[in-house]
Amino acid sequence: MCVALTGCSKLNYNEKLLRPPELSGEYQSIFNTLQSSASLQTLSLQPPTSGEYRSSITIYDNSVDNSKYAIAFYKNEVQQITDKISLRMGILNKANGEDWQCIWDIPCEGESIDQIIFMKDSNKNNIYMVVGYMSEQNAQNKYCIYNLSSKNFKNIYTGEYKLMTICDINSDGVEELITIGNYDNNDVNSQEQNVDNNISNQKKATKAIINSISDNHVTSWGDTKTNSYVQKYTNISIDQKTFGKPAIFIDNQISNNLYTTEILTFENNKLKNITFQNTAESTYRYFAPFSYDIDNDGEIEIPIIKSFPGYYIHYDDEQQTFQPFITAWHKYKNNKMVKLFDTYIDYVHGFGFILPDSWKNKVSINQINEDEIEFFVFHDSLQDNSEKLFKIKVDYKKDKNNIPINYTILKSEGALLYLVSFNDEIQSSNSEFAISLEKLKNNFFIISK
Repeated sequence: MCVALTGCSKLNYNEKLLRPPELSGEYQSIFNTLQSSASLQTLSLQPPTSGEYRSSITIYDNSVDNSKYAIAFYKNEVQQITDKISLRMGILNKANGEDWQCIWDIPCEGESIDQIIFMKDSNKNNIYMVVGYMSEQNAQNKYCIYNLSSKNFKNIYTGEYKLMTICDINSDGVEELITIGNYDNNDVNSQEQNVDNNISNQKKATKAIINSISDNHVTSWGDTKTNSYVQKYTNISIDQKTFGKPAIFIDNQISNNLYTTEILTFENNKLKNITFQNTAESTYRYFAPFSYDIDNDGEIEIPIIKSFPGYYIHYDDEQQTFQPFITAWHKYKNNKMVKLFDTYIDYVHGFGFILPDSWKNKVSINQINEDEIEFFVFHDSLQDNSEKLFKIKVDYKKDKNNIPINYTILKSEGALLYLVSFNDEIQSSNSEFAISLEKLKNNFFIISK
């Protein structure tokens, strides 16, 4: 399986491989049309940095009018810009059998794009585009809502957020916009149009707010408290199964290496943060920034970090020694953290695997070199590593016909090969530590950005 762990540490090896993708096919045609419309030869595309849509050009199928829309954010890198905002948004449209046409080209409300989201209103007669603009110096971001179905493309609503997503949180068949940020009562009211006010009175509270859209009117009609000690949000994800209804998992960074998860659901016609209850077990943990559906069962798991035998956790950010972690994944059920299984995850090289139960407190790990690790039976100290199990090596050549002697391919991903070399003596015995190539492959997964 391939696991997309949004919010995790950057996979450093990928930085050497990433290049801006060249446009081709329909995307090149869209770019040429935009370039011609803007009369610019120095047009530089500026893609969103987060969210579902991160391409330089986003194509959206509009089911309301059965046409396609293309959205591109761009700057003129050469021409002297006198406006305060140099980032612009080009909107192109294509009806059946016709060529792309640039129908709107407007200045943006910020200098860089955080994310874009598409929504339908409650009548399903309009398509709205939510554009999040990144702020400076850790202030709240701005978002603007535009009606893609309108003949006069315009911003119908402006608000602030630190994190946002869409979710049919109340299971009414229409997705709502959920924003999380620092709001006081006056801040929220000043943003609203057509307000059904169910907003609490706490000043400068950190909250999650439900926003719905109907006929160009935005209604903020409910909120719930969220953690006010958050330094940074690391991930947000939607879970449809764990509680038998939609839930939003929000991963937060509280301090240098301390993280927590908040879970939002909808109960008794109100938005509820179930991790704020007095009976709720804490989701605080070290070194684990994100939650994820790690076993692909449709339910999101929460990680807890612990050390391999022979190691202890260093909380100093400057610590440079090899520090492998066991990540234990938990379901959040009945306000309790229920453990499922342990995994080893290598964030640097982009892979992980589920550890067999029989290895608990008995198997540890050594780093052979920058691109290779080794698992062994632990006997009191890391120096006593004679009973080796296997080695995993990352090969950047991706030459399947020229792999090192005694290594077998575990997984091929992009420009990388993940290889394994077993200790034949352990494999041929009835040892509790033996693991077959087939089982290791089944337990093995790739982490993608």
